[in-house]
Amino acid sequence: MNEVSLKKGKEKAVLQRHPWVFSGAIENVKGKPQNGEIVRTLDSKGNFLAYGFYNNQSRVAVRLLEWNDAVFIDEFWWRKRIATAVNHRKSVLNQNNACRLIFSEADFLPGLIVDKYADHLSVQILTSGMEKVKEIWIDELRNLLQPKSIFDRSDATSRSHEGLDASFGLLYGETPPDFVEVVENGIKYEVSIAEGQKSGFYCDQRENRKLVAAHASGKKVLDCFSYSGGFSLNALQNGAEIVTSVDSSALAIETLQKNIRLNNFSAKNSIAIQSDVNKQLRKFREEDEKFDLIILD
Repeated sequence: MNEVSLKKGKEKAVLQRHPWVFSGAIENVKGKPQNGEIVRTLDSKGNFLAYGFYNNQSRVAVRLLEWNDAVFIDEFWWRKRIATAVNHRKSVLNQNNACRLIFSEADFLPGLIVDKYADHLSVQILTSGMEKVKEIWIDELRNLLQPKSIFDRSDATSRSHEGLDASFGLLYGETPPDFVEVVENGIKYEVSIAEGQKSGFYCDQRENRKLVAAHASGKKVLDCFSYSGGFSLNALQNGAEIVTSVDSSALAIETLQKNIRLNNFSAKNSIAIQSDVNKQLRKFREEDEKFDLIILD
């Protein structure tokens, strides 16, 4: 196996399980690893540190996977790692049919993000290593979850840092509908998997939406960059007096208004404005408009 040796003193972060090795920390590379290939990472004395994906086009030259030298990273290893991540989210799925199943480096699966929307999965593949083993983890997700579709939303510019082109489209199953209805924190949403931002919805903000809403009762709330209304809808559910939502996207505002109707919230408690947030904030200032709670996300 090809090897990457670090400069003296650069092993500390790896020993502390930081998942990245920057190109500037590398002393030399033994062999000619291809981008996305697994390499052994060594300290300056030749001692084993970890296995990881190598990429010579990225500032993050090695993305670490495994710190046990005796463990062999094969198909079984990948399937077990995917299954472990999915299993960690079972408690979330008891009350929601939408959540982030795989959190990239946080699940020791660098560059892989998987969001579940009802019976559909939306994925982002942001590293060459995850691109290389795509067939394995797609098959494991199919076995574990039996989704109707797995849709690729790897259209982020960050793929270019790995020498990868943007990728978009169906990876498995049927084309998802224009909008998929999901439930999070007891609130219904219509999510556009193909046309929405990122993977379609910001599943990783579930707890933040809930926490902010706890302070919204009886308040005049401003939700900036509101998108499809995650924070706005939680505020309305928790008794906000009125919520003003601002986003530059016409699709976002349209989806927000659909979601308000879907949850039977009163239209008199909600104002949706399609506008550049910075311009709209200046307008509020000129009009001496005041708010009790402002959300900037």
